[in-house]
Amino acid sequence: MQNQAFIVTGADRPDGRARAEFYIANGARVMLVGADYAACRRAARMLGQRAAALDADVSSAAGWLGVVRATLGVFGRIDDVYNDGSIHDPAREAGPSPCEILPMPALSITSSPG
Repeated sequence: MQNQAFIVTGADRPDGRARAEFYIANGARVMLVGADYAACRRAARMLGQRAAALDADVSSAAGWLGVVRATLGVFGRIDDVYNDGSIHDPAREAGPSPCEILPMPALSITSSPG
């Protein structure tokens, strides 16, 4: 995982944050995304220079494309996406899967159970 770049959604919650910590501990760089941007920012500061936080809504294709562009801008690459499928606001519908949006056929998308 050394120098690989990952997007972690749900990074404001325990499962996503734990995944980000795992990637960082193994030498990767991580873009943290979650509904609570302040929590993602705090986690990024705690994780150090290999982590960045992004204020983004991944419930839409436009939101995902923004995350992809920002991650490529910061890290220059994306090697994997960990999509924490937990939706904690029952009034909000789950958005499109990153597999449906990301124009990268070789990209591996790992999802946690919702």
